[in-house]
Amino acid sequence: MKINLRWLVQAVAFIGCIFFFLKIWNKSKELLTGFAASDLLLIGIYGILFLVCFFLMAVTSYLKQKFNGTLKNPIPFFEKLLSKLGLT
Repeated sequence: MKINLRWLVQAVAFIGCIFFFLKIWNKSKELLTGFAASDLLLIGIYGILFLVCFFLMAVTSYLKQKFNGTLKNPIPFFEKLLSKLGLT
């Protein structure tokens, strides 16, 4: 089995998504018992980190489909992003 950088990025991003989702879940349960502004701030930070990990998974999947020739519907945002990054 050939392991490449894309697989590594996707694996780390997937683990990050799970980790940050669980952090958000636990902090939201803590908000039910007692409200604290710091908990709300942490939920926001964890939410942003979750979205970053999810975005990394989406971009790497898009790159795989694009370079394998299996991409059926190009997404204009990703196309512009990849051209700015010099990956196309």
